[in-house]
Amino acid sequence: MRAFLVLLTVLVLVVGSAKADARKCAVCGEPIKVEFIWMDGPSVNDKRSVCIPCSQLETVCFVCLLPVKIDFKNLGDGRLICKDDDAIGMVSDTEAQYLFRDVKRDVMQVLAGSGVLPDRNIKLSLADKRQIDRLHKSEAPGHAKTAIIMGLTESRLVKNDEFEHSIYIMDHLPQARFAAVCAHEYAHAWIHENVRKGRNLDGNSVEGFCEWVSYKVMCRRNEEVEKKMILANKYTRGQIEAFIKADESFRSYDVIKWIKEGADNKMDFANPSRVLSLDRTPAEPAGPLWVATAPPPAPTTLLLRGISGSANRRFALINDRTLQKNETGKVRIGDSNVVVRCISISTNSVVIHVSGDEKPMVLYLNAGRPSQIP
Repeated sequence: MRAFLVLLTVLVLVVGSAKADARKCAVCGEPIKVEFIWMDGPSVNDKRSVCIPCSQLETVCFVCLLPVKIDFKNLGDGRLICKDDDAIGMVSDTEAQYLFRDVKRDVMQVLAGSGVLPDRNIKLSLADKRQIDRLHKSEAPGHAKTAIIMGLTESRLVKNDEFEHSIYIMDHLPQARFAAVCAHEYAHAWIHENVRKGRNLDGNSVEGFCEWVSYKVMCRRNEEVEKKMILANKYTRGQIEAFIKADESFRSYDVIKWIKEGADNKMDFANPSRVLSLDRTPAEPAGPLWVATAPPPAPTTLLLRGISGSANRRFALINDRTLQKNETGKVRIGDSNVVVRCISISTNSVVIHVSGDEKPMVLYLNAGRPSQIP
């Protein structure tokens, strides 16, 4: 689950004169005659002048966490939203599905080569606070009772090793916040399909790992406000910081392998090297490194980034697109797309046919250029 504590920071408790510049209150819009304070929150980029009466309001926007008095909407489920956030909030199921596919691709790149990458077995739904609260189990580990639950994942085993996942994301979130919550919830689905049976993970570490995945996606997207929100949120009880430290000290692949197979049930912030003491072999694939820069451009050639699923139901991640046997889809190459049909998938390669080419070609894991079949 993805949750946010209601955090509001008064950056500067300033009592000052506003006569000279006719400053207006950011909440009520009235001129501030004598006294005001600067208010800020983890989800806003700038401090705002607020008159003393408005600073004491108990009515706050659930998105920016700042007080609201005029031009706000009551969503009818216990949430209020200010005019600015209401204008950009996610309410369209169609847009939500499109953005979720985009986020899913980013998370798959973070988790590439780490096992099963859930894809078509995930159903996404927008939900209001009442629906989220009904689905949320209050005894679930890793969440403070004062947290606002923004997302929730339900996973169920349907047969053998096949799962179905239902992800619920709170509506009226801005796109960047929606993306961060989606990344977190996808990580929960990934955990259900990949963590070894009998692994008794600490609840805070589960949430910390999911926040770490979301943080890495936000780094790739240069979403500074969302990174700030993740770091300001204390409901993982320090585990997000421990995962970030481990990622900086080792490799992303080591962190992912630990969550799947490690002996310790909790990430140790003080000594991540002890927790991440793993048996390494030369054949072990290198995971993607975290670099807080813009997302890399799409490859200029077709690359096989990962193979997931079971022997009877494999999926191949080619550039930004996941395909299964006999499926056709568009794959990004540089600034363009090509139509690719997946012919077969083995344990370390895939045979594909690119529209317009005479012959199929083979893509290999951790390989460079594709090879055409003679």
